[in-house]
Amino acid sequence: MSLDDIIRKSYRLPLEGSDVVKAEINQNKYPIVDLGNKGIGIRLFEPDEFSVGDNLDSITLTLDKKKFSLQGVVVHISPDISDHYLCGVEFTNLDEEGEKNYRKFIQKHRSDLFSNK
Repeated sequence: MSLDDIIRKSYRLPLEGSDVVKAEINQNKYPIVDLGNKGIGIRLFEPDEFSVGDNLDSITLTLDKKKFSLQGVVVHISPDISDHYLCGVEFTNLDEEGEKNYRKFIQKHRSDLFSNK
């Protein structure tokens, strides 16, 4: 495995403990750890809740009280420091309007995170 294979290619917006973003997958709620340009990181409490490659056909993402229905695929599951698991979900069907709103949300919260407030 080369260094290019393991270096993250896009910024991830940390959101652990945030109430402005919520994820519901197959009618189960999951804590969101972070948001990336093409997907989300969620926390799993059991390693076998999903498997890498699983297609998730029922994702409801709530951003600032706006709900988006999407699909995604599990791209990784790895242990984290809290004895739980991090799960990366890449979106597979975010439409143009949804993508625009999603990117706007990330930009706004990224600006807030790095501002001197």
